[in-house]
Amino acid sequence: MYSLDWLIPIFFWFSSTGTTDWHTADKNRYQMELALRMNFETNSNAVNADMIRFFLNGRYIDSGMKDRSLKRMKANNRLGMDLGVEVSYFHKPDSGFGKNWSYGITIGQKLLFGGEFSRDAYQLGFYGNAPFAGSTLDFSGLKSRYLNYQYVTLGFVKEFEAPKWHKAVGFGLTGVNANQFFDMSVPRGSLYTEELGQELVLDGAYSIRQNDASKNRFFYPNGFGLAGSIEFRMTDRKRHMFTAKASNIGFIRFNSFSASRSLDTSFTFTGLNVTDVYDLNGNFFNNAVDSISRGLLGKEQKGAEFISMPADFEIGYTYTAIPKKFFVGTTIDYKLFPGYFPRFGVRLTGMPDPMVTVNGTLGYGGWGGFNVGLDLGFHLTHGWHFTLGTHSIQGIVAERFTSGLSGRAGLTKRFNKSKKNN
Repeated sequence: MYSLDWLIPIFFWFSSTGTTDWHTADKNRYQMELALRMNFETNSNAVNADMIRFFLNGRYIDSGMKDRSLKRMKANNRLGMDLGVEVSYFHKPDSGFGKNWSYGITIGQKLLFGGEFSRDAYQLGFYGNAPFAGSTLDFSGLKSRYLNYQYVTLGFVKEFEAPKWHKAVGFGLTGVNANQFFDMSVPRGSLYTEELGQELVLDGAYSIRQNDASKNRFFYPNGFGLAGSIEFRMTDRKRHMFTAKASNIGFIRFNSFSASRSLDTSFTFTGLNVTDVYDLNGNFFNNAVDSISRGLLGKEQKGAEFISMPADFEIGYTYTAIPKKFFVGTTIDYKLFPGYFPRFGVRLTGMPDPMVTVNGTLGYGGWGGFNVGLDLGFHLTHGWHFTLGTHSIQGIVAERFTSGLSGRAGLTKRFNKSKKNN
């Protein structure tokens, strides 16, 4: 019997939702597992949770909300969202050709948004340029990306048994149905507003890419992708456990109907020169708008677009302080996506009862700053397990002064007990 095997969820492998299952009441191994997992997280190191919540609900954002977030703005600010749902199946045979091998399949939906922006970019977006007459707003470094796709992952795990160390290596291949993407980068950007508001000077460079706008909906096959994953775990059967993984290493190709625009320009707008009020007809305004559009929008190009998958990297360590009662762990993770900062976390896991697990986390990074999380795991009956938690309690209890709104849940059924552990 491996003393730490029951601590590591059997479907640690290839899960993309960030929902961890601590099946503490199952001391025996099961051969199969069926799970449903969901997660939602939006976070920022500057924008308050109440403002994010109102924006997501389409509600009016008042000046008080904008002002409170403005006070927290830094030179570089981050904002992101991660939403995922997946169903997975996992099987570990007892004997035969598949001995010490496991395999699994996961079907899921992923939606991601991430971005970086300056304090001036926030002010320009939420206050406009009028309050800053006589000054220049610098929104250089603005980045954002939105990505929506479905995926199927087939994974395999090989275990290596030894007297002291138990090791396992997993690898998987993911196929992607790509629906939507939008990518914007502004390496240089500034806007000067003359004191009387009679002249605007814009200087900047930008690049915008997106999928076919006429087919901009869920599940439509606007592209395809491929990715690989590899994961490793090692335990000494007593006190120590190490884990490492790299997942979603690959690409997505959006079809040839995708569009892109890029421009590097300086543009000065001094208003409209009207010599005769009788000239103020529809053609006059249409020509003015066309002139501005040519100066700012650039030329649209059609063609296939390649983007990288949102790759994930994670390493972790868990120490058994009190066997089957109390554990201490630490993790470092990084997502290859705009605005995501390496996240460092400490985890405390306790079992006040064999049927209940309490998991608390303290971390810094990701799209936010400091975050406090809490997860609860419940063993229901006959292999049924339920988990519920959040990465960011602070955004729920103090949403006017902190960031972070998140929730995650999982329902798991394990069945067919392994004969060698009965």
